[in-house]
Amino acid sequence: MREAHLAALRLAWPLAVATALCGCWGNKEMEFPPGLEPLETNRAPWPEGTDSDPYPEELEVVGGEEDWIWGHSRGYVHASLATTWEAMRDLEVDVDRRRVDEYSWDWDVPQGYDYTYRIHLLVDDIVTVEWDVDWNHGVVTGTLDEPEAVAVRFFKSDGTSFIDMLAGSIAAYKLEDEVTAIEMIEQLDAAATSVEDVTQFLEDFYVDVVAYSHGEPLPEYPVD
Repeated sequence: MREAHLAALRLAWPLAVATALCGCWGNKEMEFPPGLEPLETNRAPWPEGTDSDPYPEELEVVGGEEDWIWGHSRGYVHASLATTWEAMRDLEVDVDRRRVDEYSWDWDVPQGYDYTYRIHLLVDDIVTVEWDVDWNHGVVTGTLDEPEAVAVRFFKSDGTSFIDMLAGSIAAYKLEDEVTAIEMIEQLDAAATSVEDVTQFLEDFYVDVVAYSHGEPLPEYPVD
């Protein structure tokens, strides 16, 4: 039953990319470029603010397992959207450095978005496992120089059969000149993985984005 559901998802993916244009970020209704809409409704709450700090630089993360492992997160970054988006395009931020031994990349993979690239990942643990993840970024509202809302999709495009499905979506939009809201979703069906693996990646991604946005070095993570 699970295999049939995943097969149906793969068949439906091109149609969803072509036709699904609308979605919600928080309480905002947005029209997305085809293929950059959120994967699903985000279940994570927003960090609770105070009168003095309505948008705390924190992240809320939830996760679970149904047809696949999923993780959802929402948080705030105390930096402009342009700076936050630049951080989101940094390859070291995008790579799960806790689990990947080596990585390389190809820029400008022709998929029709503002920024596109393919990251080739390798894990050497008893056997060598390799796979590719494509990243597509685009402006939703505003311009490249002055974005007001941006969207990202990433997905496994080739490689190991140990990963049956890996997909993610990221949305970020300007709340104030130096405050950005960010929402992230990841879905994963792979051997020897857990909910904690997915939620840890979302947490690490956020910590890396915050560090980059503030001009600080990225944390170092030991490879598991």
